[in-house]
Amino acid sequence: MELYKIPQDVERADKLVGPLTLKQLITCVVGGTLAYSIYVSFAPTTPAIFWVPSVLIILLLTLAIAFLKINHLTFPRVILLLIESAINPRKRYWVQMAGNLNIFQTVNLTASLEEKERVKKEKKDVLKIADIGQISQILDTAGNSPQLNESVQKPVVTDELADEMADITGQAKSEIVNKFKTMQSTST
Repeated sequence: MELYKIPQDVERADKLVGPLTLKQLITCVVGGTLAYSIYVSFAPTTPAIFWVPSVLIILLLTLAIAFLKINHLTFPRVILLLIESAINPRKRYWVQMAGNLNIFQTVNLTASLEEKERVKKEKKDVLKIADIGQISQILDTAGNSPQLNESVQKPVVTDELADEMADITGQAKSEIVNKFKTMQSTST
């Protein structure tokens, strides 16, 4: 049986050069390059009292950004949290049901009620068969019963309906119209 290594602490960054991660290495290179460029440009011409503080500040800031952790938080994260706490109010008050819960959507209740009533009316218009007895009679007699209520409408074909059915079934429009006419004549 083969043994497999189970990865542990997968959130830890990979070490590239010694104990340095890629982020730390890039931070040190950028900060060191900036400090060295200040040293090279100012050291030959100006006294050390002018360029040494700026180089030291840049180097210390670079080392803090790369390596300093305060309570398991990186230095840039601590600085961002300090800025956030300075901007946001220190005390927050909870007020029940304060503010708009749904900012982006307004609902017109009268329009939605009218729409529901219209849909309900259309459903009633489409299905005018009132009780289960009529439905069973239609199914038993294949729609040819003389006792059916007048409210049951006979199939009517329009030009648009015939065109759609011709497209779906692949039959000619005239064949579909003839079938509907024969259905109407047999049901009367």
